[in-house]
Amino acid sequence: TSDRWLCLSKYKAWICQAGKPAEEIRTGIFAEADLVFGKAIRTSTGNIALSTLNKGLYIIDENGTVKEHWDASNGLLSDEVHDVYKDQEGGIWLACDVGIARVRVESPFTLLDRTQGIHGMGYAAEVHN
Repeated sequence: TSDRWLCLSKYKAWICQAGKPAEEIRTGIFAEADLVFGKAIRTSTGNIALSTLNKGLYIIDENGTVKEHWDASNGLLSDEVHDVYKDQEGGIWLACDVGIARVRVESPFTLLDRTQGIHGMGYAAEVHN
């Protein structure tokens, strides 16, 4: 909500609210001892895109529940994401240590590649209703 903020340091996260003491978050991904935070932005649907310097990109809701997780194991260039930017189409641009990537978060589409046993090149695509 507009009166609550997610506040991050390199290793910790808090919920900050006007007129109240900050509450440290120690649940979900925020309980992981080795997580190093980067930057957080709002997605088009109101969730939070949270970059990390060692575990890729997390999409979380306002309660901290992980909705999506992108890292090197599922198609992201690297686990080291220094910056995030949301474009006008709702895509998230990531500044990784080895290049720039764009992910379409909260999309009905799924990455299909070697990790799912699909090999070769795609030659055509069509929209199906």
